[in-house]
Amino acid sequence: MRNNNIIVVLNTRMNGYKWAVLNMYSSCEYNYMSLFWEDMKEIRHWWSGPVCFAGDMNSIRSQEERNRGEADRRNADFLNNFIYDQELVDLPLLDRILLSVDLDLKFHESVQIALARVISDHKPIMWITKPNISCKPYYKFENSWILHKDFIKKVEEWWQVMNLQGGANFVFFKKLNNLKFFLMRWGREEFGGIKKETVELTEKTDSLDLLEEGASLNQEQFAEMTRCCLQLKNIEAMKSRKWFTRAKQNDFKFGDSNTGYFHSIANSRRKRNTIVKLEIDGQECFDQGRIKIGMKNFYADLFSEKNDVAFSLDNMNFTRINEAEKEGMEKEFTEDEVFDVIKKMGANKSSGTDGFSMEFCKSCWHIIGNEFMKMMEEFYRFESWD
Repeated sequence: MRNNNIIVVLNTRMNGYKWAVLNMYSSCEYNYMSLFWEDMKEIRHWWSGPVCFAGDMNSIRSQEERNRGEADRRNADFLNNFIYDQELVDLPLLDRILLSVDLDLKFHESVQIALARVISDHKPIMWITKPNISCKPYYKFENSWILHKDFIKKVEEWWQVMNLQGGANFVFFKKLNNLKFFLMRWGREEFGGIKKETVELTEKTDSLDLLEEGASLNQEQFAEMTRCCLQLKNIEAMKSRKWFTRAKQNDFKFGDSNTGYFHSIANSRRKRNTIVKLEIDGQECFDQGRIKIGMKNFYADLFSEKNDVAFSLDNMNFTRINEAEKEGMEKEFTEDEVFDVIKKMGANKSSGTDGFSMEFCKSCWHIIGNEFMKMMEEFYRFESWD
């Protein structure tokens, strides 16, 4: 215990997992705040295991977190630097919770919620390690698969073997949907044992390192060490690319050894998008079924027409396009035009409802492009898709 914090080390009975909870409070004054963050660094040095920092830090990470007035930029720098230096995961609220990466991975489903304010001017924060939130799994293409030497060849093989009859729209999306099952099975076979393979390659490299300390490696042993190091580098690059896609960090480079940190960013993004509670009819509701119904009713009401007066654009003069421009806008789509649009789309954008990313479309355009253009031609002729 110190002047501005209390730390408690917890031990889970079932598996002996140890982690610490640090409850803290920081003064608003700059000089005292500097001492506060020095204390936090010292505690983190003393306890390097899984830790949860929770409390009132009297700091915000950016001006967007304030609802009035301006904050001292120096205080924000203290908080941001501490989070980056100690590699912590931020569960953002004004009174906040910071988790170490290993603790966030241990309780990867955990969320925090603000409870009703009763006697204090601050809302109590509850951290739930295992929330009762069910989520229907959905397919999501992993961009890291594109790096595999056999990926393009496999996709081409599976795509060509699917002979379907029907409209172009039906054929394309049915083939895309069937492709998911081929990719999921292939992904499990090729990448399901990555963790085990990493351990084996690391152990083999370590044994060859020890052997090299006593004597020179022969040609066969040196080739084996080179192969192991190259495979480990490829695995790390693949993992980095995977978590880069999920974390969506612009300042990230492939091959960064700190992949776990970006795993935590992706996990934190999912938590921020999770709605744990919602106020319905003036009451706080935690039931996920009622929350879904409440959200549906809210937006159905929001986008329902209630005004008896209909708006019209009749009798309004707009600048008209000429005949040549009209013909240019109504002409049939060309493959160069369509692929040019796809190429200009961001590489790390969210996937669509089918689970496939733009990276997949770019890398496999020579395979899927023919069916895609047939679908565009069908849309041009009938002005809709069935």
